[in-house]
Amino acid sequence: MRFIILIGLLVLLAGCGPRPPDQGELQQALAQHLGAVGEDSFMAVEQVRLLDSQNEGQGRLRVQLGYELVFLVDFPEAARRLTQAEPDLFARFGSSFGAMALTMEFGVFRQGDRQARQQELLLVEDDGHWHLTEQTP
Repeated sequence: MRFIILIGLLVLLAGCGPRPPDQGELQQALAQHLGAVGEDSFMAVEQVRLLDSQNEGQGRLRVQLGYELVFLVDFPEAARRLTQAEPDLFARFGSSFGAMALTMEFGVFRQGDRQARQQELLLVEDDGHWHLTEQTP
């Protein structure tokens, strides 16, 4: 009888935690982190899958994601967009050497090329939705 009560309590407590992020929230957070949003974007994020997650408490969740990066334009056009982009996209590559930083991050690519990648993100839950935190590595 105690065993049944214990199992019932464990099931009840497991249901009290925050809901895990859904596919759309993971994809949106990853695209935001990579700078793959907006008109100047030269890449898209596809086939996002949750590989691992760790609850860090206080509405924070560290996730390890697998995904495919799809390049929407050739390398020269991406480098041009990077130099003409808003500061957020430019800052993503952390350097004033746009083409060199782009090459170091992704190599030289062509439109339609795909790269399988992994990324760790730190998400925070706010009003029942998961968002990228400012402290994401």
